Amino acid sequence: MLALPGVFTIASRDSPTLNHITYDELREAVEKAGIQLSAAELHGAISGLVCASSDKNLDNLWSVLLEGQAPEGNLATLAAKVASQTATQLEERQMGFAPLLPDDDAALIDRAEELACWCQSFLAGMGASGTLNKDALGEQVGEIVLDFSRLAQAGFDEDDDDQDEGENAFAEILEFVRVGAQLIYEELAGSLDVPDAETTLH
Repeated sequence: MLALPGVFTIASRDSPTLNHITYDELREAVEKAGIQLSAAELHGAISGLVCASSDKNLDNLWSVLLEGQAPEGNLATLAAKVASQTATQLEERQMGFAPLLPDDDAALIDRAEELACWCQSFLAGMGASGTLNKDALGEQVGEIVLDFSRLAQAGFDEDDDDQDEGENAFAEILEFVRVGAQLIYEELAGSLDVPDAETTLH
């Protein structure tokens, strides 16, 4: 099971799968470019940038992730498409946005670790936008940012024998992250109403 520094409840556990560019497509482009990032980390960083500022220009993000170097191959083009896709999904609020992660055939521990990396990179993307300032963030966004930071440091117990319980916990965490990112977007970058999904942290 995922070991988290807190307990939360989430109204919905259904995870959207309407991504146009898939995890495998992005993973292949990342591998060909030879950069030290996973596809989940890159998507998390792009999502953080878009959520914090609606900015789809990735120049600042590359400066943070690759020390100013432009990615090789078709990664830059694909990443720009991912940024545009992410912005559209967040704007439409039709359950289209979700972290790009390995599919359900991958081991649970691999998916959990990738989600933790996604959260860490999401915060890096927010930082690249220049908005990750605790004093400037609202209370709700500040709490979500703190929760993402905790999730990025969460551990995973490989010895847990209850696979179903682990899958359920992962599904809830994934939904919490999805809704949290949507809330950050709507607070910092969007102009839509807060979604109905309930997120409660204790």
